[in-house]
Amino acid sequence: MRYETRCERCDESELRAVTQFAKKVFDVDFPNYLPYIYGEHATTGRYHFVVRENGEYAAAVLSFPNDLHVKDRVLGTVGVGTVCVREESRGRGYMTDLLAECLMDARDRGASLLILGGQRQRYEYYGFASSGVYSSYKVSYSSKTHCLGDRPSKYTAEIAKPEDGAVLVEIMKDRTVYADRYAESFVDNAQHDWNKVYLFREGNEVVGYCVSNDEMSWIGELAFRRGIDPAEAVDEVILCAFARGRDSLNVEVPAHEFRLAERMSAVCGGWDKGAYASLCFIDFPAAINAFGRLRDLGKDADGDKFVLEIEEHPFLKKIGVSVRGKDHGRFRFSVKDGFVQAEPTEDPADLTLPYLRAVEVLFSDLGVLAYDLPAKVRCVLPIPFFFPHPDEV
Repeated sequence: MRYETRCERCDESELRAVTQFAKKVFDVDFPNYLPYIYGEHATTGRYHFVVRENGEYAAAVLSFPNDLHVKDRVLGTVGVGTVCVREESRGRGYMTDLLAECLMDARDRGASLLILGGQRQRYEYYGFASSGVYSSYKVSYSSKTHCLGDRPSKYTAEIAKPEDGAVLVEIMKDRTVYADRYAESFVDNAQHDWNKVYLFREGNEVVGYCVSNDEMSWIGELAFRRGIDPAEAVDEVILCAFARGRDSLNVEVPAHEFRLAERMSAVCGGWDKGAYASLCFIDFPAAINAFGRLRDLGKDADGDKFVLEIEEHPFLKKIGVSVRGKDHGRFRFSVKDGFVQAEPTEDPADLTLPYLRAVEVLFSDLGVLAYDLPAKVRCVLPIPFFFPHPDEV
């Protein structure tokens, strides 16, 4: 039985009107903030759901599909954005209807998870838990000078043009994890939040790219061609950034890019670590068996480890999205060839967790640091979840 909402899907022609509605609610210039969602060439009107009052928009939400490639696996992923209700329509349950529609639409698409940004506690009711891990390394001028000196970089940096899309896609696909981007729209996609895409060249050869702010004092995505050692290449990027007159540089590194993280930890003056975003999993085994292959525990860890029971989330149950063996039930965690795997089981549980707590424990340092987890759980988790920053909505 389908949960009944008061939502309707927008027509593609409504994108400009929905964008103006969101701009009024948030006072944000969305076409410049997120060009690939709201810009001149965007075609995302059909991914919006709205509630109308007397023919006018009262609330809106975006449910944007974007497949996530994790090694050789593909996960259906939905980004949730444009989450807004006009002031005079708040308190009427419209956001409940809109997020229910997003979840049901994601299930119908065969998606494994949904991701959104926003206040943690606000979205827990709907099944979104603050999770994932990001690390941000800060390189000061003094730490750069101490480790790398003042020599010029081997690289030059230039702002990427739309016609550079093909080479950008080629380099992106050498990454372990990436979301779908296309040559004709790569630059628009990555210019999230007024950021820029920079190409790095060594001589005439393009060796990598970064997505950063205009001053290149913050880098949110850094990628190099296959065969280039990231630990050596990042030294050249740091020198390149400081040559632009910066006095510090922050670089975000995914938890699974160990070689890059190792070098950044040696060069930086300090680092920050925290939860990545709010995630809602509607197919745990698919996500675990994909991301579990990013952290090599070694073959000495092979064998059965534990059975985790995840309790059903009330809202997912209410709207009919829950499926035992996908978003709740018992799951056997084992390690094979050094990688974490999970499969549904009816064996007795070693540990039972509420849905939101389970997401934190599985995919976040926030959960694993807790005192009440058995040692055999701590030695396997967390699983390094990652979603590319420029593809957030």
